[in-house]
Amino acid sequence: MRLGRWIGWMAMLAAQAVTLAAGGTGELTITILVYDYTRLPASELGEAMAVAQAIFRNAGVATKWFKYVAVHESGQGDGCLEAFGAAYVIVNITRSDWQGSTGRKDRMGTALQDAKGRPGVTAYVFQQGVEQALQLGGCDRVQILGHVMAHEVGHLLLGTESHSETGIMHPSWAGSQMARDPGSVTFTPDQARRIRVDIRGRMQGKKRLGAPRRFHEDEMSGPRNLSER
Repeated sequence: MRLGRWIGWMAMLAAQAVTLAAGGTGELTITILVYDYTRLPASELGEAMAVAQAIFRNAGVATKWFKYVAVHESGQGDGCLEAFGAAYVIVNITRSDWQGSTGRKDRMGTALQDAKGRPGVTAYVFQQGVEQALQLGGCDRVQILGHVMAHEVGHLLLGTESHSETGIMHPSWAGSQMARDPGSVTFTPDQARRIRVDIRGRMQGKKRLGAPRRFHEDEMSGPRNLSER
């Protein structure tokens, strides 16, 4: 058995019991696997996942969230993921920018998009950027973390160029509706429709997932709006 596959199964066995079942949203369901490399308190991460889950529920999408003990390197493929079919995405929570060389400390997350336009599967949330946004006040860590996870998963489901002037897909935290009134933030009606279309395609196996290392990025920035290219 290959080492990567063995490690993947070990991660499954070591998974902490976090399954958030969302009801009342029909049959459209996507599984979200959260790998925490920062050792956040289990209760705090669980509450943050519930925040993100509620945002997707408002878009008519059921989400199943699993938190895994991060026992392998960030971004490494898992043989056990085959069990989830095509309707899954991965969120890695790391302490800082996974690229490391950008010199930016305000980035809150990024989603990896396939260069050929196939559905992406991997997103990152950066604790360093979340902490900087926390210093602005108005929200607690659970709210910020939940919104960033929903934002980056939104990028994976919506594809490239999916920022918007309002709602959860706003490109920066400062001055956004997320910072002012986090309880009211959701996807726009058009984004919700596109997300449902994407998940339906994944569930039916009509969409081929993007291959690793062939990506460009969509990101969310923290206190300053640095998402422009």
